[in-house]
Amino acid sequence: MNRNNTEKTEIIDVQKLIERHSGDFIPVTNGEFLKLPYEAEIERKDKGFFDSLSPYDFMSSNKADLTLKGLKLELQILDNNIDGISFWKNFNDSALQKHLQNILGKEWRSYLKTRPETNEDKPHHNDMLKCLYLLAHLHKSSAFFIRQLSKQYDLWSIDLKLYAPRNDIENSLAYSAFLAELHTNILFKQKPNIRKLIKNLDHVIDLLVKNSETSLVQALLQNKSPDNDPPSLKILAYSWISLITHNIELQNILKDQITGAYDDNSASELDKKHKSMFGGQIKATSVDYEIIAAQAMRLVLGKPISQCDYEMCQKSLKELQRELTNAFCADANRGLSFASKSTKWGKAEMSLSSAMKKMADKNSKSLPEILATTTLNIIDVPEVYSSYVLNRAHYVVLTHSGELHMAKDKIKRMGLNSQIELVFEYFKNNNLESISNDLEKLNLTLIKEGKKGADLFFCNEEMELMPRK
Repeated sequence: MNRNNTEKTEIIDVQKLIERHSGDFIPVTNGEFLKLPYEAEIERKDKGFFDSLSPYDFMSSNKADLTLKGLKLELQILDNNIDGISFWKNFNDSALQKHLQNILGKEWRSYLKTRPETNEDKPHHNDMLKCLYLLAHLHKSSAFFIRQLSKQYDLWSIDLKLYAPRNDIENSLAYSAFLAELHTNILFKQKPNIRKLIKNLDHVIDLLVKNSETSLVQALLQNKSPDNDPPSLKILAYSWISLITHNIELQNILKDQITGAYDDNSASELDKKHKSMFGGQIKATSVDYEIIAAQAMRLVLGKPISQCDYEMCQKSLKELQRELTNAFCADANRGLSFASKSTKWGKAEMSLSSAMKKMADKNSKSLPEILATTTLNIIDVPEVYSSYVLNRAHYVVLTHSGELHMAKDKIKRMGLNSQIELVFEYFKNNNLESISNDLEKLNLTLIKEGKKGADLFFCNEEMELMPRK
């Protein structure tokens, strides 16, 4: 290993890794949607930086023919010499064999050349070894990373994001930094159309699902192309699909929990329980839920309202707050819970009542003050709970205003969409180059048909982004 190269050893330190990827995203108008902070930093590096990198690094200017034996020698620096534990053996047994195979859909060794195979026989030999080099250092930093990356439809993974991490959830910042490191390295030398597609993949999948019943998209979903994507791009595509499945699971869980009945006595019934001998188990009171109701109204509105607007609608807003308070209290009365036995990190999850109490305490203001705020403070509140508040409130608002058909439609849309698996199959059966070409052709067809909004399947405008710190 080149001892002058500290690039990958730097990411073994979780805190340094978080700091490396902290800062605001940089909006770009080239179709990529944004640049990650470290992407922009790398672009300013001189040639000497890239020359000093290990040949197993995605950003290296070295074009040597790599070997598995050489990789293992490079990774010896990660061995636990005190206890005599081989890093490679642990890494291979616990991460590669169990989890990387799920991500790639095949055994990772199948990408490597064996005698007398050539580069033409195994064109992704070097790419696979570079993936292992990067994943090895991330695994050294956290043994949870690859395992968590391989999960799909995991309710508790929704707090772990790349482009909008929740810095209030333990380990979320670290996990998002791992993902940012993964994306930054792998995308560095990719062609513009592939960078564009990967960074917009969640947006593309969402639009294909929403339009899956149209003849144009139905025809597109039937396409199949050779399985010739390098493993690095398969890993990035898989990470996006995992995030989408986590949110599908969240919506599917919530849809059955936001329609509960309530009445004008729900709040007072909760207070009676709170005063009973079992009251110690009920952390959030009706007063807390009144504050939660105000926050829910602000979330549903999506933007702050002025004092003048509040005064004009004060009576109806207070009435809606009472309605929402009773709805939340009714859910508490029937023992609604999203708590898991333990999180992926082996730590007991907070209860709904605890989460609501925390959410209320951090925004303990009057209704007009909460409605006028630009940002709600939901630190330490897992997204499953803040999403419950938003979706429960939205459903109540629709039913309260007599929009029953819209309320039913909301529940239907939150359920599992049968078309999502068709879209996932499309991505599994096509390489990214073909998918990119498909979408470009689809856009051209839509433009010829006079559809507004050229480049519908890619974000090409500057967008307001959530800051990373």
